[in-house]
Amino acid sequence: MHHHNGSELPETFDFAASMREFRDQMRALNERAERVRHLIEATSFRVESAGGEVAVTMTTSGLLVGIDFRPAADDMAPNALAATTLATYHRAAAAARSMSSTEP
Repeated sequence: MHHHNGSELPETFDFAASMREFRDQMRALNERAERVRHLIEATSFRVESAGGEVAVTMTTSGLLVGIDFRPAADDMAPNALAATTLATYHRAAAAARSMSSTEP
């Protein structure tokens, strides 16, 4: 079975309208996230790398919810930054494990 026009957009495709729809969906998503943000903040903590290049935010149950590159990260080589990020993540994960193991 051959479709000749399979890769072409139909004439009626409205790019502006689809962008508006996308932005509306993102706004709705952000509003939902805003509503649960206080729940995330109440159960999350932040760990910074020794040099302050990267900060990792993790929930006490061990879910990674944020990675924040600080201005100090600008001077690092990409592979060094990656290693620092991973090390900081592992420190945060270890902290999360020790937090959750103290709960009944």
